[in-house]
Amino acid sequence: MTSGTARINCGISFYIARDTPTPEIEQVIGWLTDIKQDCDFKISQLEKLLAERQRADAWRKNVNSLAKQFYDPDSLHLDIETRIQIVQQRLAVEPHIARHIAQRVQCWAKRKRRENRNAQILVKHDAGWKIPQLAKNYKLSRQQVHNIVKNRRDQRFLK
Repeated sequence: MTSGTARINCGISFYIARDTPTPEIEQVIGWLTDIKQDCDFKISQLEKLLAERQRADAWRKNVNSLAKQFYDPDSLHLDIETRIQIVQQRLAVEPHIARHIAQRVQCWAKRKRRENRNAQILVKHDAGWKIPQLAKNYKLSRQQVHNIVKNRRDQRFLK
């Protein structure tokens, strides 16, 4: 299978080498012009998409760098409203910007709390606690506790 560019090159060579009627050449010029316009449009749309993604990435990196200033392992217990107020007080920013930063910190805190809980479950499991006991103690289902233990086992095999 030949590519589109190869076909066009073969077609142009064919028209140059032969005594092709003028209307047919004009038709091919029109066709190639349409293809060029379509390609230019698609390129411009892709450039806009790329610029938007780069802008979003830059914004996300900026929010992450600001959020790192407010992430403190000792304050994992704070709720979202308290975090928003802290961010607003320290940075003197609009409420919606403070909310974005606080939400990012809240996600990190939630992940850290989960990691701490999972580590405690694994320590207790190694100490001989049974999965039903751990599930009841941490208010999780037995399947959730089993998955936590299994994930650690799987990670050991991957190393």
